[in-house]
Amino acid sequence: IVRRRLASSHGHPPRPHRPHPRQSTLALDAPSGICIAEVFGNSVASNTAEVRVGVKAHLDPRLTTDVRDVSVPIDTTRPHTDGAKWGATGCAITVDGTEIYRTDQVLAYLLQLLLDIWEFPEGPLLASAYPLSATIHEVCLRADA
Repeated sequence: IVRRRLASSHGHPPRPHRPHPRQSTLALDAPSGICIAEVFGNSVASNTAEVRVGVKAHLDPRLTTDVRDVSVPIDTTRPHTDGAKWGATGCAITVDGTEIYRTDQVLAYLLQLLLDIWEFPEGPLLASAYPLSATIHEVCLRADA
């Protein structure tokens, strides 16, 4: 579960690449991952955002890439809880406790949590606009879920 709040200090919508777990370096034979949430600034409105979620089958021939943009009624300037539960029966992804994605694909190896902010500017880069920031309120691993 990842609680996050994203803000832009230069007046443009944030363009982050949000929490995104991938394979552990211990699983180099099958480095695929679960995309918990990617939100791009051009897909954000005042009370909704397109959240990209799914399975990315980078090098694992047992999986099929299945990534979807899901419209979620959220204000991206407020904290939210993104979650993923995976195991022997597949994977489910939630935003604020509501399931927005489910698959029966199984990632049967260790995963590593990666948190990134990526920017895709549409105009000139101004030094005064940096650094960009994101606040991660909490990261929890629950083995019982």
